[in-house]
Amino acid sequence: MVMGLARHWRKVACALAGGELIRRVPLGEASARVPVHRDGSVLHAFREPWMNTLLPRLLDGAERPGVIDVGANIGQFLVALRACRPDARYVGFEPNARNYGYLQRLIALNGWPGVDAFPIALSDTFGVANLGVRKDSFDVFASLAHDVHDAGFFRRTQSVLMTTGDSMVDALGMERVRLLKVDVEGAELEVLRGFGKTLADHAPYVVFEMLPAAPDAGEDDRRVARARDLMALLGGMGYRFRPITDAGLADPCQTVDPRTIARPEDANLLAIPAGRDLP
Repeated sequence: MVMGLARHWRKVACALAGGELIRRVPLGEASARVPVHRDGSVLHAFREPWMNTLLPRLLDGAERPGVIDVGANIGQFLVALRACRPDARYVGFEPNARNYGYLQRLIALNGWPGVDAFPIALSDTFGVANLGVRKDSFDVFASLAHDVHDAGFFRRTQSVLMTTGDSMVDALGMERVRLLKVDVEGAELEVLRGFGKTLADHAPYVVFEMLPAAPDAGEDDRRVARARDLMALLGGMGYRFRPITDAGLADPCQTVDPRTIARPEDANLLAIPAGRDLP
């Protein structure tokens, strides 16, 4: 599959503008201009499958839906969103400086309307925090949740500004938040606590990641404890859960135990608000 994708992207037309290599990639009925990574790859070709299949369903029937992307990385989710709903109002948050620089370049190259991104971290409090960074290139492992990773997992830290999701929703005047996507490598609990008012007022769908825990982990394991508190937070607001798998959505459930997640690829969950089902 990977080789097939590689062959496909080698066929995509390239253009060199101002010393920067840009590729045009398919984007629904249109295309997007994507900066090429220094190793020649187009990382947006490898976005998670659910972004192509589940995302259109979650936004179906919504008029100019508001979409919030916490842990925007380099824009994989944004590209998928533009492919299916170019009319959506997108707000992304990416505190990793290198990732954010690439994300801003992607947005500027395409001139997408209704798209904003901010180089700040979201949590349940305000201040300055230490973002753990594992890779010097585009990093998908950066996190504020140092306690759920092994000692030495992060190579360095980066000071980042931190605020709450509710404060940003209010500041931006977002009126219709349809979908909240959270992928912050273990800090999902604090992020969702910081969206308490938004969850209550807008009842968005929530797609979030739950880091797997060892099958023999105890109840006091940090990943197990965080998952338990996260389930209680959303469950207490009437949300139901459906694991996202390669085959689609699993059956609804009231809770998910991270000790049952066998692969990182199976760590994404959909939370469905009370009184709503999938379109």
